[in-house]
Amino acid sequence: MVSCKNWGMNHRVGLGLLLVFALLAAGVCAAAGDAALPQGTRITLQLNNSLSTRSSGEGDPFTAVVTTPVYREGRIVIPKGSVVDGSVARVLRPGRLKGKALIDLKFQSISIPGRGEREIVATLDRVDVEGGGRAALEKGNSALPTAKAGVGALSVGEKGSVFSSQGLDLEIPRGSTLDIQLERPLAIPGE
Repeated sequence: MVSCKNWGMNHRVGLGLLLVFALLAAGVCAAAGDAALPQGTRITLQLNNSLSTRSSGEGDPFTAVVTTPVYREGRIVIPKGSVVDGSVARVLRPGRLKGKALIDLKFQSISIPGRGEREIVATLDRVDVEGGGRAALEKGNSALPTAKAGVGALSVGEKGSVFSSQGLDLEIPRGSTLDIQLERPLAIPGE
């Protein structure tokens, strides 16, 4: 025989378990609409600001717009027009003895229309200087193709830094194309 006191406690435990299962089921359903981009995913951007060893300083913000949609399992998860926010992590002006100039870029977040802002961890993988009329510069490329007149020769280093090796200030003009590569998976909420 079950007493009323025990029945009330069992009823509360049962309701509690039911609530836990309902919340878990809701989380699974919500996660089913989510997409996860794996580490190594490339995102192509167009730079909204000019960056230069002459005028940019550490901490200066910049933005870039996604120019090519990113697909996952046949659907667009990052549409064209999404905005990536970043900042200049380090600037090294060319010296007289050591002619290298350097800009390190940090990519911090991506704003996806209708899905909000997500933190990203990504490195620069390729730079194509606007108006350069030459092959793009890819990470680890040992050849240093000549960039736009007055810019010098550029390359993208192993950690995503942009280098100039001819003793000139480095300039990446507004409108230049950047490819970034995700260093960690990126979860994107469903619509």
